[in-house]
Amino acid sequence: MLKGRRAVPSRIGLIAACLMALVPMALAEPPAADTATPTLATISLSAHLEAGMTEQEVRSALQAGPTKVEQETCGEMVGHPWPCRVWIFASGTRELMVTFQQDDGEWRVSTWAAY
Repeated sequence: MLKGRRAVPSRIGLIAACLMALVPMALAEPPAADTATPTLATISLSAHLEAGMTEQEVRSALQAGPTKVEQETCGEMVGHPWPCRVWIFASGTRELMVTFQQDDGEWRVSTWAAY
């Protein structure tokens, strides 16, 4: 290298460094659920769900925590949007979605559906 000149990293080198920094984050596992993994039995237990149940009551009734949790805006298609939380329980090709709405600061079951 010439004296007085700085080495300038190539674009490929910068891209490679960025990708290498992101790979561990992409491969990191989601936080472990504090209850059992959802199974087909979990989906069958959805018969025990009732409108108005709290998140803890749902967790207890289904004997498992959700596979995925999403914050969304529900009701947009009918013109009455409201913030909702959707719990997704996936087992193979089967899926149970439980939608919660806030009631006095607590998330309560609004609807659910198994696919």
